[in-house]
Amino acid sequence: MSTTPGTAPLPVVEAVESWFGTAFSHLASMNEDFCALLEHGSTASDDVSRVARSNRDGLKKRVRRYLREHPRADGAGMIFTRSAEGGGRGVIEWWERDSTHDVNRYSFGVDPTADRFYDYEKLEWFTKSFGAGSHWVTGPYIDYLGVDKYVMTLTVQSVVHGHPIGVAAVDITMDDFERELLPVLREHPGPAALVTSHGSVLVSSTSRFVVGDLVEALPPGFTSTTIASSGAPLAVITGPTP
Repeated sequence: MSTTPGTAPLPVVEAVESWFGTAFSHLASMNEDFCALLEHGSTASDDVSRVARSNRDGLKKRVRRYLREHPRADGAGMIFTRSAEGGGRGVIEWWERDSTHDVNRYSFGVDPTADRFYDYEKLEWFTKSFGAGSHWVTGPYIDYLGVDKYVMTLTVQSVVHGHPIGVAAVDITMDDFERELLPVLREHPGPAALVTSHGSVLVSSTSRFVVGDLVEALPPGFTSTTIASSGAPLAVITGPTP
């Protein structure tokens, strides 16, 4: 968390920092269980498609537990590097809630020769965590050719037998993301907003900053504090208190 030297962070900044810290801690815990499951009964030379397929039931069981414990999460699972044995096919084990709140496996277009191929290895949420090893939050974005929803995605790198093989991830719809963070921002007695690194407003407690607007320059008396626990350079903007 970045603050002005010699000043204590505002409670609202600490609360947002804590929210992301907790969210990534819970995702990391699920990821550790994923990786332990995949290492058991496999070797470093096994293709990811066979490793994923043979452990699908165990992955599903852990995802169902995660979604039960996190009612705001829309979907979760593991996204692997593309399969060497499968002609470069994508390998995704993903489950999401349906309209009845049951949890079902989601099917993606993983054939690189098909028209609707989901080329996820080029997407920010995959490259930042798999390539750089960072925990990361991406969004908001419409996951075109994926789940086709307006979401925020949290990701962490998955390492099995000492080698990165993909990422563990969770999706939160923007509606639910706002339901989670808006009460936190409203605890600040003055205006507050959560913005992306580009200044786009994600969640706001004030009509001064409308969700989706771009904050190009801070108004007089406002400060911006980076939220380090988000991985991506999100920031909380706070204004003067009455």
